[in-house]
Amino acid sequence: MQTTTELQLPSSSSFDYESDAVAAMTEYSRIMHSHTMKQMENARRASRRRDAESGAVSANAKLRKGESASSDSSRGSL
Repeated sequence: MQTTTELQLPSSSSFDYESDAVAAMTEYSRIMHSHTMKQMENARRASRRRDAESGAVSANAKLRKGESASSDSSRGSL
């Protein structure tokens, strides 16, 4: 699943960015902070997903090793 994140600019501006530099920088900072937080959350989710998948793979591998060891020992006792 691929998702894209687009910056959401405010739909209604109550000030003129060109004439009010402080307001422009404040708004830009707010938008970029929000964007960064979304990217961090996406990275965190992906990391958790990868950790869960690798944990499941290693658990299955350990289970298979345990099955083959028990089947080998039962064959040896015959």
